[in-house]
Amino acid sequence: MGTFNLLLLLSMVAFVMMSGASEPESSGFEDASTEKLFDEHLQRRLALAQFVDPKSVTYPNRFFPPTCTFDGIGIGRWTYEHENAADGFSIRAKPETAEWSPLSCRINDAFKLKNYSPETVFQCTAEHNIKSIITLGGSTSNYIIHDFSSWLEHDGSIPEDKVNDHTKLRGGPHLKQDAANARGLSLETILCKEANPKGFSQFLNDERFYENSLIIFNSGLWDMRANDIEKYERDVHELAEVFAQYKIDHPTSRVIWRASGTPNWDRLANQNDPRAHEKLLAGDNVAIYNLIATRAMDLNGIEVFDDSLMILGRPEETRTETDGLHPGTHMNNELMRVLLSVICS
Repeated sequence: MGTFNLLLLLSMVAFVMMSGASEPESSGFEDASTEKLFDEHLQRRLALAQFVDPKSVTYPNRFFPPTCTFDGIGIGRWTYEHENAADGFSIRAKPETAEWSPLSCRINDAFKLKNYSPETVFQCTAEHNIKSIITLGGSTSNYIIHDFSSWLEHDGSIPEDKVNDHTKLRGGPHLKQDAANARGLSLETILCKEANPKGFSQFLNDERFYENSLIIFNSGLWDMRANDIEKYERDVHELAEVFAQYKIDHPTSRVIWRASGTPNWDRLANQNDPRAHEKLLAGDNVAIYNLIATRAMDLNGIEVFDDSLMILGRPEETRTETDGLHPGTHMNNELMRVLLSVICS
């Protein structure tokens, strides 16, 4: 997609974010169903005003909303308990009580927060014959699997010294996973810094994941720092094609693309973090890169875990990470809960 289509994307973004705008011009897709699918993704990913009263959501011809799929999972709201703040005059959210409630679908009953436990996870992986779970990407992908592993190791709790622990070393050898291994589940993470498929060669050549693996991959924020949008588009389309072939070659493994979360610009700027001056931290830029990646994955039949609105929509007081760039430990575990609720439906 060259400069023309990039401008088209930007104009479509402007359309969605403007109220009362007329229908956009045809996007030029050869297939009408592909165009419709892409338009729907665009509207879902940028409809930040979707945080509405759940009672206003209707489900035609249904008594209950449908079970959640990855498509549009990030449209919903956070609910959480509060406690008195130290100053005695205000209240603050308790991050450990935060729960994501989708508006357009329902989460598998076994994975609602009150029932979610390592035991339900192990039952799911056994029933679906999942032998390994691996995350591919940058530091956020690494933290997600480390936090998930720690949660499993501590029987569904998060030790205080493990909350927002960013001293974790990257790579599988540093994962504590005795509990998972005892139930026949292996956990892994591999650092992949950009969407160029060459950066994923370590994973692609690793025979351990050829069968019965759940693969969650991402590339976005590192690309925004190192590459322009045209190069990202070329790389991520090629990456999608590579993983589409991987699915064909290894049909018992499930491949899922994870959208990039939006960093907290204000927090970085207030802390005088040098990363606040980098283009990757602007929410609209992240949305554009996500749209390009989503289109590439859609065209190649790759599932997309569209959690970008979920991360963006969490109230500031429950964004427990101090650097403004990475989701906190509680959110990482909530991401895994929602993802597994779809896998295990």
